[in-house]
Amino acid sequence: MIGALASPDSRDERLGTMVNRGDQLPMMIDKIPTLAWACRPDGTTEFVNQRWLDYTGLSLEASLGWGWQVAIHPDDLEQLMDTWLRLLASGEPGDEEARLRRFDGAYRWPAAYARSVSLCAIR
Repeated sequence: MIGALASPDSRDERLGTMVNRGDQLPMMIDKIPTLAWACRPDGTTEFVNQRWLDYTGLSLEASLGWGWQVAIHPDDLEQLMDTWLRLLASGEPGDEEARLRRFDGAYRWPAAYARSVSLCAIR
């Protein structure tokens, strides 16, 4: 998984610009061979790519906010959240391991990486 943290206003503005220009960035994000997501500064998820939806079997609505937590193995969730909240507070990059539930109910151990990215700075 790859994560990005950005302010909702800057993301909305940037996505609006991309749509107006006809950029294919949302389509490209869906095509990358990874589970990609983006979160607001408070840690709530505001975007997941199609691969995330296909892998977890969750709907977009169920994946947003804190809903993605249902795809994490219950034994791993507390440690993952501790790490996630620490990374949010510090702004530092980091990683954590947690089992992720696949659409068929099986759990796998993908590596998770979080990096803070300002979409305003991407030009």
